[in-house]
Amino acid sequence: MALIRHGSIDDFSFTMNGRTEDNRSIPAKTGSFRVLAESTKKIEAPELTFEESAERRGLGLKAIKLLTGFEGFLNNIFESKNDVYFIAWAWDMSGKPVHFYPSVNAAKEDVVIPLKVGKLRHFIGEGINLFPARKVKAGLSVRIQIWESDQKTRDFGKTLRTVSETIQQSELNALLQLISVAGGIPLATVGLVKDAAIELGKLVGKVLESNSDDYVDFYEGHYPASSTWETKDDQYEGNASEIILSRFS
Repeated sequence: MALIRHGSIDDFSFTMNGRTEDNRSIPAKTGSFRVLAESTKKIEAPELTFEESAERRGLGLKAIKLLTGFEGFLNNIFESKNDVYFIAWAWDMSGKPVHFYPSVNAAKEDVVIPLKVGKLRHFIGEGINLFPARKVKAGLSVRIQIWESDQKTRDFGKTLRTVSETIQQSELNALLQLISVAGGIPLATVGLVKDAAIELGKLVGKVLESNSDDYVDFYEGHYPASSTWETKDDQYEGNASEIILSRFS
C-alpha cells in the first residue's frame, strides 16, 4: 500500500451512456467514477467515454530528500551518504502504454542518487520527467517506489530490464491496450484497471526486493482530467522521504 497518496482513481472523469431495463435510453451523465458507479443500478450494461483534459499535462520529480531517522530505518548509521534510486510508472486512459522511468538502457550512475539525510536534492528545470506532457483522458496516475541501492548489486541493468518487462507484460498494460481499440468502455473495466494497478505495484516491489535493495517509500497520485491543472510544485512527505513533484504543461 502506498505510504504517500494524492487523490484516487475513483475521482477520474467520465461520461456514462446506457439504457434502462426496459430498453429506454438515458441522458448521458458526466462525473467521477465514484459518483457514476452509484447511478448504475437500473442501467443495463452502462458504458463510459473518457473526459479529455483541456490542456497538456506533464509531471516531473523536482526534488527528493531523506528524512531524519532514515539511517536507523535502514541500519546505515555509519554511512555519510545513502545511494537512493526510484522507479516510476504513469498512465492515463488514452490507451497508450504505461510510461516507465528510468529507461532500460540507463546506466546505474545516471539513476542512483547519493543523498545525505536532511539535504534536499534538486533536479534542474521541471525535474526528472515522469510523464511527458500531453492531453490526458479520464485522469493521470503515477506511482513512484523509492529504494536504497545495495552496494553489492552487480547488474543494475538486468534489474531495470526485469522491471520494464514486468510493466510491459502487466495486466494493467493489457487493459490500457484494450481500451485503445474499444468503443464504449464497460464500467467494470475501470474496476479491473484499479485492481491491475495495485497488482503491478506488488510485482515491481518483488523484483526490487529480490535485488537485495531496501524499501524507502511508495507514492501514489491520481489527477482527474476535469480538475484544474496549475503549473506548480507539490510537496509530499512519507515515512522516510520527502518528494517535490512539478506539474507542467
